[in-house]
Amino acid sequence: MTERNVLHSTFVIDRVYDAPAAAVFAAWASRETKGKWFVGPADWERPDHKLDFREGGREREGGNG
Repeated sequence: MTERNVLHSTFVIDRVYDAPAAAVFAAWASRETKGKWFVGPADWERPDHKLDFREGGREREGGNG
């Protein structure tokens, strides 16, 4: 059987929020605000969270707890 591999470098998530577009964009672009949405257990630490919200930027998330 032939093995197939696919490499994707981008993806798109579509969502509708009951808020102005500028407020939603600002929330996704803010490390502190976004951190309030993506939380783990009470003792979870996020030492590896990096956010570069520029075009072509990257986000890295890690945690322990």
